[in-house]
Amino acid sequence: GLTPVVKTVTLDDLAADDPSAALALLRDVFTAPEELRPRIEPAQITEKAARHFAEIAQSLRSRGHAPEAVAHFLDRILFCLFAEDARLLPKGLLSRLAEASKGHPDVFTRSLTELFAKMSKDGGLFGTEEIDWFNGGLFDSDEVLPLTGPEIGTLVEVGRLNWALIE
Repeated sequence: GLTPVVKTVTLDDLAADDPSAALALLRDVFTAPEELRPRIEPAQITEKAARHFAEIAQSLRSRGHAPEAVAHFLDRILFCLFAEDARLLPKGLLSRLAEASKGHPDVFTRSLTELFAKMSKDGGLFGTEEIDWFNGGLFDSDEVLPLTGPEIGTLVEVGRLNWALIE
C-alpha cells in the first residue's frame, strides 16, 4: 500500500507574516482533497497487474492448457479491463461478474462464455447491460478457459486496480 503523508498546520503557521502555504493546504483539504492523496505510480500498478496475470497464466499452463490458448484468453480479459475503463464495456462488468461467481467457477465460466459470445457476434444484452460487438480477431469465438475460485479471486483483485494508470 501507500505510506500516509501527514501534514500539520498550526495556529502559528496561520498567524505568520506569510500564511499563504498553510492557507493553501487548508483550502485543498476542503476543495481538492484528492490532490493531497499519495500518488501511486503507473509503474507500480502495471507491475502488480502483470504479476497477477502471470500467476493466472502459470496456473492455467500447469493444468495443461496450451501457452497460445492461455495468452489469447488473458489478452481478452486484459482487453475487457481496458474497455471498461474506456467505457466500451459497462464499468466494472468483469469485476462484478467475478465477485458474484467467485465461489462457483462453473457459473463464472458460463457467464464469461456468454459475454464473449456477445462480443464476438452481434452484441446484445448481457443481463441488463448492453454489450457491443467487437470487430477484429481478438473475440473470434466465445471460448473461455475455466478458472478456479482462487484465480477468479485474483481477477477480482486485478479489476480493483486503476486501469487508467496501467501502461
